[in-house]
Amino acid sequence: MATGNASLKLDRVTLQDAGVYTCSISTNIGSQKKSFRVNIAAFFSEPRLQFSMLTGGLNLVVTSDGGYPSPKLQWLIENSDITDQTHTHLLKDTQTELYNVSSWINLTEISNSSLTFILLNKPVGQHIRREIQLYSDKTRREGQSAHRCHGCSILIPVILLLIVMGLLFVFIIRRRTERTKRLT
Repeated sequence: MATGNASLKLDRVTLQDAGVYTCSISTNIGSQKKSFRVNIAAFFSEPRLQFSMLTGGLNLVVTSDGGYPSPKLQWLIENSDITDQTHTHLLKDTQTELYNVSSWINLTEISNSSLTFILLNKPVGQHIRREIQLYSDKTRREGQSAHRCHGCSILIPVILLLIVMGLLFVFIIRRRTERTKRLT
């Protein structure tokens, strides 16, 4: 075994396949046994980012799934560790025993800065690092009137879209009514 090559191939590996395996080789020269440990690990999926606006700030949620073992997570803002300000939920699938992870942070002060999410899965050498750039127009708003609508940048396009959809609906109903009158 010291100068030869022995291989073990496992198909359709599950977490139950982890353990100690013993390889026995017999030749004309003699026999040898060697035991070794097989550890099982799985890569986590590409993280997905969700964000929602809160009254006083922003909620960011990062999710990833299908990995094993449980990952080490870290959050940075401008290279300062803020992991202790985040919340993490780790769920183990009862059938596959793989992990799904969700980690979130509520940001009340949003400034022009860089937020970094890091997921480490050491057994497979997986190091996911995703930077999220945060921008705020707070500095621009400071010189403007205090009566400015803070949600108008989202609210106005939504209202316009609803008006256009309403007009389109009225137009379609009128055309159907005119067709029905012509046919009778």
